[in-house]
Amino acid sequence: MGPNAHRRALRCLKIRQRRLTRKMQAAKVSMGLALHDPLPKGTRLPRSRNWNKVQRAIARTHLRVANIRQDFLHKTSPRLCRENQAIGMRHYPCTECWRIVI
Repeated sequence: MGPNAHRRALRCLKIRQRRLTRKMQAAKVSMGLALHDPLPKGTRLPRSRNWNKVQRAIARTHLRVANIRQDFLHKTSPRLCRENQAIGMRHYPCTECWRIVI
């Protein structure tokens, strides 16, 4: 899977999370709370069936994004090893991270 699949999955995730946020705001309003105020401590919002559906869809999309990333890594690492004779890696101590010049 290429970068377009990853980009598309991230866009889908963004849209679904926005839907969930709107459902949370609607639950706040139905309880008589102000839209952008934080919830009082110990208050739980009612969860509708649609809220549960969107939550499951978000979980599926997170899994899809993770699988796309894993697929990319599994396909790229053998290709790098096959095409190159040697691959060098360098570890920089954290105290010198700010001085790294590539």
